[in-house]
Amino acid sequence: MPVLRVNADTNGPCLHLNSGRLLPALMRAASGTGPIIVMIPGYKYNPALPDHCPHRTLLRRDGSWLRQMGFGMGDPDEGLALTFGWNARGPVWHAARRARVAGGQLGRVLRILHRQAPHRPIHLMTHSIGAEVALAALHVLPRGTVTRMLTLT
Repeated sequence: MPVLRVNADTNGPCLHLNSGRLLPALMRAASGTGPIIVMIPGYKYNPALPDHCPHRTLLRRDGSWLRQMGFGMGDPDEGLALTFGWNARGPVWHAARRARVAGGQLGRVLRILHRQAPHRPIHLMTHSIGAEVALAALHVLPRGTVTRMLTLT
């Protein structure tokens, strides 16, 4: 199943629990087929804290979000699932400020993917304040980069 785990970090976007370089991973991921579905969790998650890491809980490889969207079913065109973690813990106004920063980093990631694979639709799926991350990303992206956005509250 094509899943790429990316986090917003103090030094910019990075791979989750992987010391590898992000750019080559994005280039490899962009070479596939099917849509790119980006999942952005909301409030109270933080990929740096194991008990609150969205990649270990909500967005794990065998998690319901991925399965219910058809990932891992063996379809060669199932696309890429990109899970985007960011620090959404603490007072909500602090999380909202970090959401805007994380959105700029997500925008950088999506710009690379879109440049490498302009034929692949990019869909954003967010929960809670994760919508703020997605909306902030739209401000730094060229028109048409994101095909669809679904926000859940």
